[in-house]
Amino acid sequence: MITSSNKKKFGLPLTSLILAFILSFNSYATNHFAEKARLPNDVKPTCTANITPWFGGRVTVNGWVQPANSLAPIFADFNNNTRCDFYKWGSQMFLWLTSGAGAKHVFNTSPGFYNVSVEENKKRQFLASDGLMKLTVRKGKTDKEIELGQAGGGDVLLSQKDSLVYYGLHANDVFALYTTGQKQGAFNNTVWISSDEDKACLAAYKACASEVKGLCKKQFKQCTHNNFPSTSTQLKAVTDFAKSYGYPITDGKALAIELKTSWIDAATLSKSELKQYVITQAIVPTFNRSNPNGPWPVNGTAEKTLALVGMHVVGTVNGHPEMVWSTFEHVNNVPDNNYIYTTKNNVAKTVTYNSKGSWNFLPTNAVMPQAIDANAKVDSASGSSLPTSIVSTASQASPITPINNFRLDPWGNEHSNGSQADVSNNTDLVSINASVLSQLKSGDIRGNYVQTGGVWTAKGQIPASGTDANLRGSLNLANTTMETFYQTPNPNGFVPKNCFGCHASSETQATGVSHIYGALQPLPKRQSTNKLSNGAKDSKNLNSGD
Repeated sequence: MITSSNKKKFGLPLTSLILAFILSFNSYATNHFAEKARLPNDVKPTCTANITPWFGGRVTVNGWVQPANSLAPIFADFNNNTRCDFYKWGSQMFLWLTSGAGAKHVFNTSPGFYNVSVEENKKRQFLASDGLMKLTVRKGKTDKEIELGQAGGGDVLLSQKDSLVYYGLHANDVFALYTTGQKQGAFNNTVWISSDEDKACLAAYKACASEVKGLCKKQFKQCTHNNFPSTSTQLKAVTDFAKSYGYPITDGKALAIELKTSWIDAATLSKSELKQYVITQAIVPTFNRSNPNGPWPVNGTAEKTLALVGMHVVGTVNGHPEMVWSTFEHVNNVPDNNYIYTTKNNVAKTVTYNSKGSWNFLPTNAVMPQAIDANAKVDSASGSSLPTSIVSTASQASPITPINNFRLDPWGNEHSNGSQADVSNNTDLVSINASVLSQLKSGDIRGNYVQTGGVWTAKGQIPASGTDANLRGSLNLANTTMETFYQTPNPNGFVPKNCFGCHASSETQATGVSHIYGALQPLPKRQSTNKLSNGAKDSKNLNSGD
């Protein structure tokens, strides 16, 4: 894998910075990305970025992007950071993660990243990858068994062209080596004291007057939560352990990254459409679909070319062990519900629902769906995420077909809500997308994706629910390919509100927000950091922008 350490960095003159800023809102016509994303061209520029430094000094078509500096002090400056700081982080991370050529991208190529295996017998493995993934269709999450894919009781999502939607999980080396070291007790617990609550607890421990019956040791154990690395000290602990364990850390400043990706069969897209998607190769289950009403039993596997339709970018930043949860979608997935933003003239303006065009998950010119209900689900083998069949959930026999889908709460805010907070957040996200997309070169496949929102906490607190008062950003966030059926109340009336509705932790432990951490098995120890995975051999071929 190509890393930022072997990409030349260039200094930028002031004139280049000024020019990039001007271009960021005056080049809609040059590449049409913002126009294709249906972004209003009169949005107030409340959140902008100069992406030239992200590319190392020169923006190139599908070129290499460096990871955002997750250790930047601004993230831990709780009194002065803004939503824009986190949205810029998300945009740069997405461009970095999707840097690469063909089926090989940063997020699915070792040694920097691992694919995460399907869960079997409550265990998952870190799998070295060279662009080939083994995926499954979605299986629902329950309290007892965490499965691969989005929540929703095992419901299946089909594209309008009848492709099943497949899901992958990925984690970077910092995440993998932290998980390995933590589960083997390799870290000094004091390193992981980072939050105000942790520090207060540690102070109480130090003031403890006696060790009678182990009181102080017990108290200290309660202080040291399992926190994903979110400081330079914690990163050093992971890096030192990784070196002693025989593994390199490639882009440490990215800190810990966990990803979820969603894909459709590229064979269902035309040649011209396929040029607009990040693609990969994957081995997926195949089904006998001869009975339109189901069940569709598994009848084998096949290697397919898949097209990316969604990505959750989840990662720690300075002072935020809870992770920042950003999400991205292809611009052709679904239309937006109505939303309000602020124009350059400080006027509140409404964008209305418009389904004109070709969509992955909604018929052309379809009326706004009144409900988003699944009509099929996955049955899986006991103790495994691997599917055995797809069955209908209809009360009477009826075909398993694509459902009508749309983005109920655009930009992760209550639709049509005129509150100052929601309008301001809408404006920030429209602005950062317009800024970034307008600076990309025509032909860059990443120009066909938008950041639809992000959520985190004010001071790095571990949220207890999706309605935690400490949450910031897009408080109604959902990806239409991953939380499709949780945009509206499910049959039991449950609405998680946002990512933390399902990824909260009542024990104030950051590792509790991850649904894969508990099942992941440690990496095997190596004798030397020179023994890299096979995925590293062709790393020089990753960057099509060179």
